[in-house]
Amino acid sequence: MLFPTQQPTLSGRPARLRAGDKIRFISPASTPQREEVLRDAARLEAWGLRVDFGEHAFRKVGYLAGTDDERLADINAAFCDGDVRAIFATRGGKGSYRIADRLDFDAAHRDPKFLVGFSDITILHLSLWKHCAISSIHGALVGVDGQSGLQSEEALRRLLTTDDPVVIRSRSAETTAALTTSGVAEGRLLGGNLDSIATAAGWALPSLDGAILLLEAIGMHLGHVDGVT
Repeated sequence: MLFPTQQPTLSGRPARLRAGDKIRFISPASTPQREEVLRDAARLEAWGLRVDFGEHAFRKVGYLAGTDDERLADINAAFCDGDVRAIFATRGGKGSYRIADRLDFDAAHRDPKFLVGFSDITILHLSLWKHCAISSIHGALVGVDGQSGLQSEEALRRLLTTDDPVVIRSRSAETTAALTTSGVAEGRLLGGNLDSIATAAGWALPSLDGAILLLEAIGMHLGHVDGVT
């Protein structure tokens, strides 16, 4: 899902990817399964992209993919590397909130590039948006075995490689698919993982005025959602 810019006068939407562009996998949160990351890398290479990996992408320090400084170094190195045109988080998990206030916002502003990730990566999306208004993508290359997964991969490919509009449709099988109201709403799409949004309040959360709020949550009861929001 595309996060549009908060302030159109700043960086805005990064340039679309072209064949031969380099993307880099990093792990700002928890340690990924190497086989899954290599599988995703192969799919991106099939798009015609080049893939490399942050120095600490597969590190493990407790529940984190390396120390805070190591994970921060990897994402900031990607922002500073002019050859890297998009940054993929290997997974979510926990820990991105520990480094979200120390991103190299100047480098990100000078050379905008897409950050792709979901779950715990939400707080990095929000912090980048708040400080330098860079569009980013709440999503990942996951679950491509079924038809819905293939549709998701195609939507992600279009977001990254074309300027065509992308329509995100609800899935009737999801319990949240049914509408409880009617009408048309317009606004910037903001949000992501519910716990990360709550964590970001007061320091990494941009203004939600006039926005359409996206909430990613699973296994939660209405009381939990109500309490967090």
